[in-house]
Amino acid sequence: MKIVTPLAPLSSVPSGACRSNGGCEFAYVLENPRTVIYELNLRTLTCNYVSSGVLGVLGYRVDQLISGAVKLAADLIPPEDFLYLRRKIGRLIESGATSAPAPQLEYRVQTAHRGLRWVADSPCVVFGADGRAEAIRGNISDITKQKEDAMKLREMSGQLQSVREQERRRLGRELHDSTAQNLCALSFSLTLLKKASSFGEAERTLIAELDHITRECQREIGTISYLLHPPYLVELGLVEALRQFTTGFAARSGVELTLNLQPLLHRLPLRSEIALFRIVQEALSNIHRHSKSPAASISLGHNQAGIRLEIADSGFGMTHDAQFNPGVGICGMRERMAELCGGLEICTGPRGTSVVATLPLSASRRELIRVEVEPEMDGGS
Repeated sequence: MKIVTPLAPLSSVPSGACRSNGGCEFAYVLENPRTVIYELNLRTLTCNYVSSGVLGVLGYRVDQLISGAVKLAADLIPPEDFLYLRRKIGRLIESGATSAPAPQLEYRVQTAHRGLRWVADSPCVVFGADGRAEAIRGNISDITKQKEDAMKLREMSGQLQSVREQERRRLGRELHDSTAQNLCALSFSLTLLKKASSFGEAERTLIAELDHITRECQREIGTISYLLHPPYLVELGLVEALRQFTTGFAARSGVELTLNLQPLLHRLPLRSEIALFRIVQEALSNIHRHSKSPAASISLGHNQAGIRLEIADSGFGMTHDAQFNPGVGICGMRERMAELCGGLEICTGPRGTSVVATLPLSASRRELIRVEVEPEMDGGS
């Protein structure tokens, strides 16, 4: 690593968006072969400055980018990623921040010899004396290995979730086909005993109590079997399964539920429906056990971008102090959404908590393609 003097001096480069009279002035540039430090002219979309690390990271020579021989939009960044960057940089410019930390963006670039690679970039905006954005400064590093490892981890997590669902279905069927049938036979036998005339009052009372306990066990086994493997989810789809489940949950818990379930035009893949259904299960379970909210709402909607599911309550909210650690349930919800290239956002405060799950309609995409699900859907509402 070496320190070189740039073309023109600059007293300091703030960590966030900075103001300058323009030009490609850097006070110091760290020539790290694993990092590309650059300044991009926003008017010409050509580089004012590129560090020599570009050869090791992207495979291009400095003069190829400075001269414009390698064009940003046409040669270096795929169209989908270019639109993503335009949107993010546009928001950064609109904010006009001068001290905010630079965001980390992840996108793909076309390298000279190694195909598409994932990079991480921390851009900041350079404003001119007239207040207009003139350039972007940032540093790029290759994170393809990390992205590939993350994808493998998601695949392993997805396989684990699949095994869990298979085990849930097996247990649900076993409870329904074996344990529930045995309890049914026991209840029938107790009914016959109650009709026998050879028992005294004490024996009849005991038989009646046993019959009551047996019927309670039947009801509980039926509920557990349904929660493990809701048949309506497979047969009728997510919306009807949520209606059936929430009706039973409200009756069992006493929590008043408000449903706003927009009918889906098509059935989702079963993996997606199971993931969304399990998120509702976990969120309502948390409401019942922790928030003590007397009421909750469930909204399911969709637009061209994807599916949006929100579960909200008016309980105590969640703590976010230094001792706060998300439980297994929350981590499980995040994992389910990550497997499907979706997102999970939890907003909490003194007036309650909302869990928002977003899922792209096309979760199956070519390898290492980014699917960004914005938090705002339906026009930001």
